[in-house]
Amino acid sequence: MNQLSLANGFERSTKRTRRQAFAEEMFADVPWDALVARIASVTPAGTTGRPP
Repeated sequence: MNQLSLANGFERSTKRTRRQAFAEEMFADVPWDALVARIASVTPAGTTGRPP
């Protein structure tokens, strides 16, 4: 039996929302690799101790 879940219904949605458009624009315009590299030195590693 091939039963669909609720998540499958959302994946088939073809309507492009304003939120999706904004996210696509942000991912295209912001240099994320440079931003992550810049803040990596001041963020906790989270490997030991209490979670940040």
